[in-house]
Amino acid sequence: MIKAIKIKNNDNVATLIGNVKANGLVNIFNNDGSSYEIKAKEKILFGHKISIKKIKANAKIIKYNSSIGTAKKNIDQGCHVHTEVIRSHYDKNNNLEKLIKVRLPLLKKYYLIIFWKPKWKGWKHMAYEDYP
Repeated sequence: MIKAIKIKNNDNVATLIGNVKANGLVNIFNNDGSSYEIKAKEKILFGHKISIKKIKANAKIIKYNSSIGTAKKNIDQGCHVHTEVIRSHYDKNNNLEKLIKVRLPLLKKYYLIIFWKPKWKGWKHMAYEDYP
């Protein structure tokens, strides 16, 4: 089963740490160590976001307890959340650079590294095993 990480309770998306096929099960891990399953409605690749609940059009997309954009249309649970369905709060004129290192409590040996740089036009994710 594919795993995904939801960092904060407010988040309405989770980050996949593996590729998932359409109709595949995804185990969503919460920061407190609990988990639950949802079904992916489409193929989604490693590092991309999956909606963990239904998101209405014009609602905020919440990741890491921060709004990263708004939904352009209704997004069902289990759908791929990417630039085609969200209006990003970041653009090429934004000089924001962000690095977040998160220790995953349940997956004890993994770290998730999240980068934002305007020239990438989006977030980049990397999971490192036993990252120092």
